[in-house]
Amino acid sequence: MDHPFLLGHGTVQCCVSRVKPYYSKYFGRAEYLREKPVLSESIRSQAQPIVDAMNSGELSIEEAELRLDQIWY
Repeated sequence: MDHPFLLGHGTVQCCVSRVKPYYSKYFGRAEYLREKPVLSESIRSQAQPIVDAMNSGELSIEEAELRLDQIWY
């Protein structure tokens, strides 16, 4: 069984990742200003349903990537 996809962020950009089999998709603009959150509530509220749909099998990785790339900031 696949491990779940997780919504998170790296140092400067949001990402969806999975440990095994390995997967990562960075999306959104890079945020270099330390006083601004990399994963804002707006981005989280738009991305979490996509991640949930990936975990339930409703969305393929390819479909999810298209939706992640269209998230409004």
